[in-house]
Amino acid sequence: MTGRKLLALICGLVSAWGFIWAGKMIATDAGYIEPAGLEYMSRDQVATYFATQPMPVYATLLIVSIIGAFFGGFIVSNMTRREGAGFNLSMIVAAFLILGGLVNFFIVLPGQPAWLIAATLLSYIPVTWFGHIFAQAMPFSEEIR
Repeated sequence: MTGRKLLALICGLVSAWGFIWAGKMIATDAGYIEPAGLEYMSRDQVATYFATQPMPVYATLLIVSIIGAFFGGFIVSNMTRREGAGFNLSMIVAAFLILGGLVNFFIVLPGQPAWLIAATLLSYIPVTWFGHIFAQAMPFSEEIR
């Protein structure tokens, strides 16, 4: 893997995760205020807490996850257009997002609704692919280097 492709992959992942984390901060305004001492709660207490969250919190989390995946696929594809990397790097971004989502949903913050878990994890591949398609459709100039 060339240095440019590796840098593009890192930038795509950082932008996707950064947007998702920023969205979690936005969800705080919708009622997602973590209780003090969340890190000291048992898994059952954390699951009970997340089961009581209002619907706008979960809708916000789903929307920002989709937008973050789009940005990840778009950035990695836009940065590697000249190398002709195809959509492989976008799928690597999707794979890392899925792994991060699995860790988040089942280990770090368990107890979130099944529909949110399924919708988030199943949306990563098509959305990053759409980001790749969108980046490839943009005009490209050989003069810019």
